[in-house]
Amino acid sequence: MDKPEYLYHGTRKKLDLLNPTQGVGYGMADNEHGVYAVSERELAIPFAISYRPLGDGAVFSVETSERPPRIVLKDTDVDWDQVGYV
Repeated sequence: MDKPEYLYHGTRKKLDLLNPTQGVGYGMADNEHGVYAVSERELAIPFAISYRPLGDGAVFSVETSERPPRIVLKDTDVDWDQVGYV
């Protein structure tokens, strides 16, 4: 695999520097301590969007097997008033 020219990180906070943090997700790979970055910009965009849970069963996931990636929301709404960063 070739080294990508750029890596992208989607976030809801404006950051000057990326520091490793604890991930939160469903599988062990989603809960590692580190910086989550991808070589495809379109894969980082869903993580820059602010979501609001609408209930205890709220789910946000990104289907990365499709292009563009598909955002899956269950009992969740998008907070269109918030700004995101890539």
